[in-house]
Amino acid sequence: MTDSSCVNMGFPSCGLHGHCHGEWGSFSCQCLPGYTGHQCEQDVPEYSFDGRSHIHYQLASPLPARRTQVQVMVRTRKHSSALLSLQSRQQNEYLRLQIFQGNLVVFYNLGDGDYNLTLPAYHLDNGEWHEVHLDRHDNELTLRLDGGGGQREVSGSPGRSREIVIDPTVVLLGNTFPSAHNKSFQGCMRDLRVNGRYVALNGQAKEGVSVVSSQGVSQGCSSDSCRKNKCKAPFTCVDLWRIHECRCPAGHMVKVNTTGKFCLYTLCASRPCHRGTCVAQSPSKFTCVCPEGYRGRHCEVTLAIYRDDVGLSFSSLFAICICFMALLGSYVHYVLLHLW
Repeated sequence: MTDSSCVNMGFPSCGLHGHCHGEWGSFSCQCLPGYTGHQCEQDVPEYSFDGRSHIHYQLASPLPARRTQVQVMVRTRKHSSALLSLQSRQQNEYLRLQIFQGNLVVFYNLGDGDYNLTLPAYHLDNGEWHEVHLDRHDNELTLRLDGGGGQREVSGSPGRSREIVIDPTVVLLGNTFPSAHNKSFQGCMRDLRVNGRYVALNGQAKEGVSVVSSQGVSQGCSSDSCRKNKCKAPFTCVDLWRIHECRCPAGHMVKVNTTGKFCLYTLCASRPCHRGTCVAQSPSKFTCVCPEGYRGRHCEVTLAIYRDDVGLSFSSLFAICICFMALLGSYVHYVLLHLW
């Protein structure tokens, strides 16, 4: 009976962005990273950290001593910075989730020495959004990046101590204690959850979490790299999110010599590939890369049996034709045998 609560008029009660947990006569949704709301229908807003920033939280109730879960989405180009810092009242025990030399790392001390766990295979400082997960159960810690699995996940339990009594009055996002060391995060964050509890980034109290102080945090995650960095003509500026690149106009190629780099006009500027992509080998030579269903030097020939509105690819249609011809040949062979 509880399963029926997770379906409403044939549609999932939690939509496309949540996992439903059926209850007697009702349901609850566990939203995927980046979404919130009763039915996970709302996008979680993004917040920008300017590199001299932090949010200092105070929790109304303590976290479990033997279990810590942290989930947050981050976007940055800074090679090393702090994401979330937790510590004991005596400040000798701690959990620090950080980006260190581009990798996701947790530094920790549960009472029996300093340890760290690193996820080495992937970098977070590439300017793309990443889902970060820290899961601690007793002395076993697991880091997951973008859903985990394979090289996106690592676990370890080098120490013996299983508990940490975290001070609920000093939960610091985007920096470490003491903040004078300034490992401040620079970039964007969204959707912070601590032990399954949503923690707002807008400076407002929510669900037993109050904000002691907030600095250098603003809503949005825009980039104005091309406004700050101008490209000399004929180069045009391309904003790659908080970095920029000066590129030649379409149909031109970059030429580099001892005096610098400049743009050369190529025949691709005249858009010779009707439906394909023009790739210049030199100013006077090019190749057209044709999409499926087209061929010819300029991708001008449409294959007769290919149509854009057909769900099957050209290779699939070709395979079907071969099978049909084989069946037809078998049928003709059968008829001829019986006629003779």
